[in-house]
Amino acid sequence: MLPSSIIPALKEELKEVKEIHENDLQNGRGMTKLPGALHKKYVNASKEFGWQYVFPANKFIYDKEAKLKYRFHLHPSTVQKEIRKAIKRAGISKPASSHTFRHLPREINAFGVTA
Repeated sequence: MLPSSIIPALKEELKEVKEIHENDLQNGRGMTKLPGALHKKYVNASKEFGWQYVFPANKFIYDKEAKLKYRFHLHPSTVQKEIRKAIKRAGISKPASSHTFRHLPREINAFGVTA
């Protein structure tokens, strides 16, 4: 279950990702690698928006085996770097990282709001 406070931001993110996906399709890309043999069972599914990553990378990768150039998800280090920048901007002087979120009490979401 998602906190209701992040739903508008997530909807906006999905809208932007859909625009990126549609632009990729127009440029002859926009497909993704499907798990297992789904690419054989559902031939066009790799082009469908529902199979795209919510947080796609800004670059394409090439899969030699599948002979497919596609966007993978953001690399975890990208997220970690942005969290470090946010911690610095917030003026937090204690050591913190993305791993810190694992140790927050359950009653507090990522925005510091008590549930």
